[in-house]
Amino acid sequence: MRRRVSRLLALAPAPVVAALFAFWLVSGGAAPDARPVFFELSPTDVSRRAPALAERVAAGGPEAPAAASELARLGGAALPHVLPRLDALGPTERGRVAVALEPIARRMGLTEGEELASPEDANRFWSRYWLDRSADFHPAIARRAVQRLSTRALAGRRGDVIALDTYALEAILEALGEIETERDVVRVRRLLALAARSTGSAEQLPRDATIADARAAALRWRLWWTEHRRDYVTRSGAARAFAVLTDTRFGRWLEATLLRGADPSSPLASAARAAGFVVAVAGVASVVGALVGAGAAALLAALLGGAWRAFSYRDAIATLASFAAAVGALAAGLGAGAPVAVALTVTVGAVALPIAVNGVVAALGEARRPHHQTAIAFGVAGLRLARWRWRPGAAIAAGLLPAEAPLAVVVALWLDAELRLSGAADQLAAAARGGPPEAAVCLAAGGALLLGLLVALADATAARLDPRASPDPLARGGR
Repeated sequence: MRRRVSRLLALAPAPVVAALFAFWLVSGGAAPDARPVFFELSPTDVSRRAPALAERVAAGGPEAPAAASELARLGGAALPHVLPRLDALGPTERGRVAVALEPIARRMGLTEGEELASPEDANRFWSRYWLDRSADFHPAIARRAVQRLSTRALAGRRGDVIALDTYALEAILEALGEIETERDVVRVRRLLALAARSTGSAEQLPRDATIADARAAALRWRLWWTEHRRDYVTRSGAARAFAVLTDTRFGRWLEATLLRGADPSSPLASAARAAGFVVAVAGVASVVGALVGAGAAALLAALLGGAWRAFSYRDAIATLASFAAAVGALAAGLGAGAPVAVALTVTVGAVALPIAVNGVVAALGEARRPHHQTAIAFGVAGLRLARWRWRPGAAIAAGLLPAEAPLAVVVALWLDAELRLSGAADQLAAAARGGPPEAAVCLAAGGALLLGLLVALADATAARLDPRASPDPLARGGR
């Protein structure tokens, strides 16, 4: 028993590896993305991006306008990494960077009475500003300002958060929290308004929003944050180490999937339902097809081998039992609808046919052996002869069962596309064209799990038919 449990536990890594491989496979056809699939050996953040953009602005040239626009988008989060470096630049270069920061000052509400159009004025302004306000740009200060605003909306508290601009985005997203009451809706509306102001987004919460609307808006912002976090945060220590895994396509997809959770309308839930249907049809068809193939092999071997008279009523019961499994599967399919029954029937036939053909060949070869002919001549019949006749077909079924599983999955997918059953085939095609990868990941994981279970079932069947094939030494020595 312990050995069987350990073998089942050994199947656990297979679906994970298959899911990772499927994600890598479909990511190759996705839209171009600067991020690697699994490992980001040089993770970046605002502490690296902002100085590089400032250098391009300071150098002038054709790249300067685009760099200035990107620097303005980074906003207040870039100031701690740009302003301390201004003194190291020459007067002309320092003036270019100071003027490029003017949109940030305007968004932060700092331009009242100040004119930042000229390089000299902009440089003096930012030098005084950083001398007076550099202590405000600290994560603890930002979290405290956001927390105070989330508890009560006062003009001064709102101004404190606005003055931090995008530097406060991380604290704002953290403060969204759980949304259970109308007070939570008001708090989320207040915070999202500031997040939209600092990022230039139109994603805000209307005054008549419900709790469901607030949750949906918070989820959209959190999903946006998984995409753009590295533009606004500074990573150090463990965060930078984890960024090797999280700042990738797979890490971003996994985080978004976890954020959606058990939402039945999420892409993962839809893909899991579709993939579960295909894998279930393939699994049932594989097992039933193996039984039908073994039974058909025994019946055809008796007919073609001229041993029909020795085919007792017990043989007939054993053979009919295998066909009863097919009838039961068909009845279950009819209960779910005619298309499902057609899918099960065709998939069972696709699995049973090669097993039956190979089983007949094996059974006829077994029937020609001297001990088998001698047993028939001496009148051996009943269950003992039935076991002899069934053994070759059952051995073929056990051997071919894992190999037939991929065929069953392919046939089930084809029928899903033709009969419009679960939509798994359409989702898989969309993933191959660069769409959401959930269908490919779920199908790969489900298919790997099914294959592992069928391998375990085939091994157990082979050990039952021939104890010498058992991995348990006690079973081999005891018979």
